[in-house]
Amino acid sequence: MPDPDDLAHHFGHLRGFAVVASEVKSLANQTAKATEEIGAPVTAMQTATAEAVQAIRGIGGTIGSINEIAATITAAVEQQGR
Repeated sequence: MPDPDDLAHHFGHLRGFAVVASEVKSLANQTAKATEEIGAPVTAMQTATAEAVQAIRGIGGTIGSINEIAATITAAVEQQGR
C-alpha cells in the first residue's frame, strides 16, 4: 500500500501542474485575443499605405507633366527670342 505522505506529495505536484496549465491556457487565450485585435489596425494601416503609394505615384506623374510643359514653354520662349 502506498505511503499516504507520498501520495499527498504527488497530488500536491499534480495540483501545481494543473495551476500552471490553467495559467498557460489563460495566457494563450489572451494572446489569441490580442492578435485578433491587432489584426484590424494592421489591415487598415496596409490599406492606407497602399492608398498613399498610389497618391504619391499620381503626384509624381503630375510633376512629370509639369516638367514637360515647362520644357515646352522654355523652348518656345527661346524660339521667340531669336
